[in-house]
Amino acid sequence: GSVCNNRKVRLDRLNLTVAELPVTQRMPTRVVARDGIARIQSWAWESEGTSIDVTGQVHLSDRQTSIQANGKLDARLLTPFLGASGGVNTAGQVTTHLSISGPLTEPTINGDVRLANGELRLRQPRMVASELNGTAVLARGNVFVTSLIGTVNGGKLSGSGQLQYTPELRGQFMSNVTGMA
Repeated sequence: GSVCNNRKVRLDRLNLTVAELPVTQRMPTRVVARDGIARIQSWAWESEGTSIDVTGQVHLSDRQTSIQANGKLDARLLTPFLGASGGVNTAGQVTTHLSISGPLTEPTINGDVRLANGELRLRQPRMVASELNGTAVLARGNVFVTSLIGTVNGGKLSGSGQLQYTPELRGQFMSNVTGMA
């Protein structure tokens, strides 16, 4: 006969605050490990202007993963991850459709990210980028910024580029700003 080890992780209550916004779950978060595979049975978190759904699985023996993360995110939730010194503020709506696959230690991330009505404020150097709208495609270890428009310190911004996310973070980004203060 075969032995079936079942393990369940269930998060019934979520009390999390990020950038002064409460993050909750629409239903209990559940992950079930059975027959060497950990499957996400439900993962639906939300906050003001935010709704994230995660599905997929991880093979426990070789840690190969196949996870999808889709949703809308209030960009204020990104602020703590962009500036530990408190000199960065963000706003706007981010929409994601992401697929994470491969080994957990070096996953491949594919998908797209869209920004609508974004804003980025930096204290030093003093900069305000607003009315930001853009699209980026993630594929094969690269981020392709296919479009970015908005204003920077009152001037018009347009840009596009590519960034390779390796430990060195290298790439190129072309932008044009006219009339900036």
